[in-house]
Amino acid sequence: MTKLPIQLVFILALSFVRAAENPASVSYDGFQVSSSVHEKKIQYEIPGFELKQIDKNGKVYVKPEMENAGAIVEPGQPYLPTVSTFYAVEPGKTYSVNVTVQETETILNVDILPLEGWDPNLSGSVVKGRSYSQNELFPAFIATVSEPIVVRGLTLVQVSLTPFQYNPVTAELTIIQSAEVELVENGVTDMPFIPGKRSR
Repeated sequence: MTKLPIQLVFILALSFVRAAENPASVSYDGFQVSSSVHEKKIQYEIPGFELKQIDKNGKVYVKPEMENAGAIVEPGQPYLPTVSTFYAVEPGKTYSVNVTVQETETILNVDILPLEGWDPNLSGSVVKGRSYSQNELFPAFIATVSEPIVVRGLTLVQVSLTPFQYNPVTAELTIIQSAEVELVENGVTDMPFIPGKRSR
């Protein structure tokens, strides 16, 4: 389930559109975005984060927190933040992502807080899901790309990146300090719906 505030998504989209109309490269929330629609690589450097300690029934958990971040996790999974940006692409194309991780940091003996749920009225209990028994990194893939949308005449995709991976069995938290995200064309699609302008 995706939990990204609607207002934040709109602000990011508007900011990106302004950047796309400006020939200079700009950086938002760690993403270095080129204005050229032909350039398909995005550089990411983690801008800063906090490993917040949360006490639940006498047990201390760690919850990574970042400014302007949401989360793409299900209840019972490790609660790791996800950041997003918008990127201008060629209309009528679909894309996948390739990620090249450039620099990481590993923290040992970390017990990441699982997500209890998205319901506003929660009990405060901690329930670890199936992923906590698997000896592998979560999430397996740190980046995703959305279907194309149209904003102010530009065709955009939303690129989301989780700059953390966690192995619950070994209790190791990997922090992705920097990475390169490449958009790869993988097909064609109908043009996104563009609502008509109202006449006055």
